[in-house]
Amino acid sequence: MLPYFVIGLVVLMVAIIFLVTKLPEIEEEKVSEESVKGGRSLFKERHLVLGVIAQFCYVAAQTGVFSYLINYVTDANQKVHFDVNHGPYFLSIGFALFMIGRMSGSYLMKFFKPTKLLALYALMCCLLLPVVTTNQGWISIIALYGIFFFMSIMFPTIFALAIKDLGPNTKKASSYLIMSIVGGAIFPMIMGLIADVTHSIAVGFLAPIPLFIYILYYALSGHKVIRS
Repeated sequence: MLPYFVIGLVVLMVAIIFLVTKLPEIEEEKVSEESVKGGRSLFKERHLVLGVIAQFCYVAAQTGVFSYLINYVTDANQKVHFDVNHGPYFLSIGFALFMIGRMSGSYLMKFFKPTKLLALYALMCCLLLPVVTTNQGWISIIALYGIFFFMSIMFPTIFALAIKDLGPNTKKASSYLIMSIVGGAIFPMIMGLIADVTHSIAVGFLAPIPLFIYILYYALSGHKVIRS
């Protein structure tokens, strides 16, 4: 009961904060006349289509990493491993780092372009995942926690980049981005299959690398609004 009680209190506190805080009115972004004429299809919006794929990749990778952290830290094949009963505590640490990364990343965006920060964080995930698989004890565990931290800004940043300059089509575009979270239902099975075939959960952590590479591409180039 205690965890749900604490969660309930936190949600209540957030609700009270929203009630007493004056929030700005949300207005749809204005777009150029050419983009609205002729009822331009959302599927012609390159940055949106690539953004939906990027969001699919992110949620897939995030869910895979989240799902197998406990399996990883309790795997007897690892140099450093722990009792399965302590697994949830390690997941809590990961979520704490994720929260810290989200808050600090939002602050850093005051000084750095979101695209550059997204590219750096995606690159760090690509570099850290191989370290997770090398069975280097605490180094590998710290690398895994680093991935929790660097994944933190990806969902909202990709979302904002993908709906940029869509004007009255923003709401519909947002629905496509939300639907892309189906990646989280598919990818953990792939990681699990790799772990079963190789008899090592650590090897399964190589699977998200192509997904983060795609996010890196989106941050560097795919996010750009290009209209013919």
